[in-house]
Amino acid sequence: MNAQTIMICSGKGGTGKSTVSVLLGAQLGAWGRRVLLIELDSGLRSVDMIAGVYGKTVYDIEDVLCGRCDGSKAIVPSPLYPGLSVISAPYEGGEVRAAPLAGLILAMREYFDYILLDTAAGMGAPFTAANRLADRALVVLTPDPVACGMGALWRMPCYRAAAPPAPCGW
Repeated sequence: MNAQTIMICSGKGGTGKSTVSVLLGAQLGAWGRRVLLIELDSGLRSVDMIAGVYGKTVYDIEDVLCGRCDGSKAIVPSPLYPGLSVISAPYEGGEVRAAPLAGLILAMREYFDYILLDTAAGMGAPFTAANRLADRALVVLTPDPVACGMGALWRMPCYRAAAPPAPCGW
């Protein structure tokens, strides 16, 4: 098995990236696919609550990327959504680097059909790391001027083949 890696991103916070990530994973799981959702938004952790694994996590993505535990120890199956498993972000701090994240994704590809990367808002380290590793991207937008003014996002190499979004008609 060679999992498809999909990053879920946005240029700003509050667009619903984590909700979209969990519900996408839930639907793929409902179709019989095995899904690993990795939350990369340190400090604004919410995937664990949405996926129903709050209080069940022992290790987070920071523990895995720093080598404090093996990736398999941080995976928690969702009790709400069969087929969906989660690696949560830390409650605070943490740094996402592409090399250790690439190692984790490579190690997990054979066990999952899809690996979803729920990135932090903007184009910082979590976005950059996910961008280097993802096969596809799902950009979550809201109909407001800040979200629609994400021209910088469309200059990223992974988006050059895609048509830019139609302007929001303000």
